[in-house]
Amino acid sequence: MKKFNVLVMALIAIMMIGCEKNSNDIVPNNPNVPAGTGAIQSPQVTNDYSNQEISDMVVQFENGHFRDIHASQVPEIITTAFIRDFQNVRDVEWEVGVSNPDVYEVEFEAAGRDYTAFYDLQGNLLMYIVELWWNEVPQAVKNAVSAKYAGYYIDDVDRVSVGNTVIYQVDLEKGNSEIFAHFTENGDFISEGIDY
Repeated sequence: MKKFNVLVMALIAIMMIGCEKNSNDIVPNNPNVPAGTGAIQSPQVTNDYSNQEISDMVVQFENGHFRDIHASQVPEIITTAFIRDFQNVRDVEWEVGVSNPDVYEVEFEAAGRDYTAFYDLQGNLLMYIVELWWNEVPQAVKNAVSAKYAGYYIDDVDRVSVGNTVIYQVDLEKGNSEIFAHFTENGDFISEGIDY
């Protein structure tokens, strides 16, 4: 359920904004990142679709029935793109939609980080999500979170990349309350919701 919430809410947030990708905000080999954790991989996401089209495709995939498949069942054009986009991966798990096999989802680990990526049938990377350490989050986002959510514990941070848009989803806890909030790279607040 959490993965679905991250995707749907992030896609809704992306529809609400349009901020340019700037990978310079992520500092690879940050000394505060735990040992064994490497640089964040930031492959080029397709611009062949609008963010709305990508949102529709991914939400349709997540709302439908999907099944796990072996890597040998993934079309070669998609596996070739995946190998080009992400290096030194492990624990790779593929899923495809049952009623709508136009989108493939792959979950994996690379350099000690959890990723989820979505590809279309032409091997275009539609979007990807990478889990971050708090000290890798742009300072503007940290400042915005600290100001808006004083007293909350930061449970998880994901960077979501779709087209030319990057947002940060921050999962927060305070007592029995669990929420998530979305911010642009510049620290602008987009939306929040209850994490079920």
